[in-house]
Amino acid sequence: MSEYFRRVIVKFFLKRRLISARLATSLINWRHSGFSVNHDVRIPAFSGQAREALSQYIARPPLSLKKIRIEDDGEATVVSHTSDNDFFKGKT
Repeated sequence: MSEYFRRVIVKFFLKRRLISARLATSLINWRHSGFSVNHDVRIPAFSGQAREALSQYIARPPLSLKKIRIEDDGEATVVSHTSDNDFFKGKT
């Protein structure tokens, strides 16, 4: 299921010209894609509280957009700087 999902998403981005064919091929060929499907947590159909909690979780970006940049190196390299995090101590 996760492989199917990954291919559908890559095709979606490619069709809308949000990524290049080269990047699409690279994403499909990744050994560990980062895509996953988990069915352990169930959302009751009529639970407004559960749907609201899920919506709030989805709406939050996984990292601060202020801390990332895309380097113009021809490879679409994304860099995240963690200067505000004591654990990583300013590493990128």
